Amino acid sequence: MKIVLYIIMIGLFFLAACTTQQESNDSISNQESTKEDTEESSSEMMSEEEIESLEEETSDEVEEKTISSEEDTVDAEEEAIEESSEEETIKQITTEEIKEIIEYYSLGEDDSLGNYSFENGEIKATVELAPSELFPAEDMAVNAYSQLSDELLYYEGWSILTVTYAGVGSISMNRNEKESNEYGDYFPTLSIEDRLSY
Repeated sequence: MKIVLYIIMIGLFFLAACTTQQESNDSISNQESTKEDTEESSSEMMSEEEIESLEEETSDEVEEKTISSEEDTVDAEEEAIEESSEEETIKQITTEEIKEIIEYYSLGEDDSLGNYSFENGEIKATVELAPSELFPAEDMAVNAYSQLSDELLYYEGWSILTVTYAGVGSISMNRNEKESNEYGDYFPTLSIEDRLSY
């Protein structure tokens, strides 16, 4: 008897499950057909909106192209201004500027500037370097010359830079021996070292 009752309960359970599944399938089917109807009606309504949207997009593209060409013109003008300002940064050097540049860029705290001159495109100077416990005098001279020449290369009007470091030697380089990189003009350190004559 229990077995029969158990079989009946299982049958009712399956019947209920099948009924629920059928109702669920019907509900999904109704939702899909409602969705299709909504999409069809919205697609008919969207056609007018799409037309307006396309007109706006076309108008926006024309405006963007106009703005873009105006920006290109402005960019070109700014580049021309930058180039002319770069040309203006290279200026003719004077004897007074040479003294200031040597004192500011080439002398350490206890170093001193002796004679200096600027004649026929040649800059000549005599510098006395203070002794250093950390670096050899030759290295100090090469470093001082390098810093000085880096700054002087921003100026026109000179062709040779000769600096005599008292008790160390002289370094002389021609302006046309300079090299360039993305940071500007310079004399290579190895070339300066090679030019140090005692």
